[in-house]
Amino acid sequence: MATEVSLFESLWEQSGQQFEVRKDGYITAAGSVDQRIYLIERGSVRVYFLHDGEERTVR
Repeated sequence: MATEVSLFESLWEQSGQQFEVRKDGYITAAGSVDQRIYLIERGSVRVYFLHDGEERTVR
């Protein structure tokens, strides 16, 4: 497990971009397909999608 963490940290340092999202902000726009991986250092993120006009939280 330690090797995988070291590899991830190395890749993150090479190509990761740091940014902040305000409370109640969005990481991606509705309808977009995101192929990035996010490392959440602080706080929490709610992942959801719309189904028949209703928000469905991914758990």
